[in-house]
Amino acid sequence: MSIPEELLVAEADQLPTPALVIFAAIAENNVRLLTEMAGGTHRLMPHVKTCKSSEAVQLMRNAGIDRFKCATIAEAEMLALSGAREVLLAYQPVGKNMARFARLCRQFPGSSIACLVDHPLVLEQLETTAAREGTVFNLFIDIDVGMHRTGLPAAAAPALAWQAEQAVHLKLLGLHAYDGHIHQANQEARRLAWTEAFDPVFRLLSELEEEIARPIALVAGGTPTFPYHLQDERVTCSPGTFIYWDAGYAEQYPEQPFQPAAWLLGRVVSLPAPGRLCLDIGHKAVAAEMELEMRLRFPFNPSFRIAGQSEEHLMIETDETDQYAPGELIYALPWHICPTVALHEEATIIKNGKRAGSWAATARKRTITI
Repeated sequence: MSIPEELLVAEADQLPTPALVIFAAIAENNVRLLTEMAGGTHRLMPHVKTCKSSEAVQLMRNAGIDRFKCATIAEAEMLALSGAREVLLAYQPVGKNMARFARLCRQFPGSSIACLVDHPLVLEQLETTAAREGTVFNLFIDIDVGMHRTGLPAAAAPALAWQAEQAVHLKLLGLHAYDGHIHQANQEARRLAWTEAFDPVFRLLSELEEEIARPIALVAGGTPTFPYHLQDERVTCSPGTFIYWDAGYAEQYPEQPFQPAAWLLGRVVSLPAPGRLCLDIGHKAVAAEMELEMRLRFPFNPSFRIAGQSEEHLMIETDETDQYAPGELIYALPWHICPTVALHEEATIIKNGKRAGSWAATARKRTITI
């Protein structure tokens, strides 16, 4: 199967493999599609856990997006260094990370930085830390809408909100809810699950706004439920995978218009036996949390079947080994791009079919300077 022209790479023989490759025009178009779906940028707070790159952030900022969500202090620092106007650390800081969060806020006063909280003890600790710093921390209360990973039930949120309102050095900005458990391939089933999960959140939002007598923000959702959250103007949406897309979302959510911008390019390194060949895409190059056969797709090599994988090798079974030779370039599409990006220090950027430098995955690190 021939490779589409928009994915061809000139002088590909000079490309070291395995390589994470970003086709910049496709990523830019994915950002454009996102803003068109949202009717502008005012309701967008993309998650940067996928790209982890200041250049990708700049791509979104060029489109007018200046609010972002993240999961680590390093990602938050990368965003602040990139000039983001608002940064939501979608994580409750505990232990040493509370001091790191304080330093982050102190070091980047030009960015409005907030964190999550879901426990009264942590809220007290944040108040104490902010008082010691002589500042005010911005907070979002994390609501558990059924994933049971973090957050507290909607019914328990008013008490924590009232505690935050009484604090001198804390400012409650809103609510946060992540619905990563809602990922049904069937659109109607997904919509029904989303409605059931968020009806209590919308009721809570209205009750809190009435009690507190000021607007309360709601940051919610990922990519699978993005189209549903768009239906309620109160929601600030935080998809992340859209920018690079991947095989998993392309297969599960074909109704969404995004296209894969991030590919793994590898090479045939050996043909050890009839019906078998080996690629240089081991599990140090692609996220390995999925079952073996789910980790990669080969759209241009439909006869490939993954037979095994080790740190630097990917064993493939195919009836067409006679069509391949050592050194041949192979395009592989990761099932899950977010943790795959975290395995690569940088991505090779392709513009107009040619290599155009690289984007460092700066925030794959646990620390940058803070």
